[in-house]
Amino acid sequence: MNPVDENDPFRKLRVLPPTPEDELCQCSALKSLILQDRLGPNPLMCLECRGEVAPERVRFPAVLVEDISRWQAVHSSLYRLWLDSSQYEDWAKTQLMEPDGQVNRIGYEIVRQLNELPHVTIYYRFFADTDSDSDLPEICPRCRNALERLFEGERGTCESCKIVA
Repeated sequence: MNPVDENDPFRKLRVLPPTPEDELCQCSALKSLILQDRLGPNPLMCLECRGEVAPERVRFPAVLVEDISRWQAVHSSLYRLWLDSSQYEDWAKTQLMEPDGQVNRIGYEIVRQLNELPHVTIYYRFFADTDSDSDLPEICPRCRNALERLFEGERGTCESCKIVA
């Protein structure tokens, strides 16, 4: 593993180092995963241990790689604009919170396809501005049913829509 040299003035322009071992999923069996922007190239996280899940562990069809990568790039762009807290913040937040917006529709479709795999359940992380309690959803943004607390540390989950909010 190549450590990141914090004194390197060009480190932000370099290829990301591999995810550290202690941030990877170490679960012996994958049960529940979540598709979410993690500000890196791999948007798959274990809902049990919160570690990054190597894509090859999920064993999804290679044709989905391009869709997942494209979704991640668009979602990450919007998320970074929101994080920047500049003139694009409100616009980006609106895009991320629009249940029927393009980035979320693509994410739902990826999760639907991943859930056709027999060995693991995948959920979609719906964006919520955690700095604002008024933006934390209590109902599913898709079906409008009440969210349940199915996973420790998660505010709410819609089992029928496979959404974690």
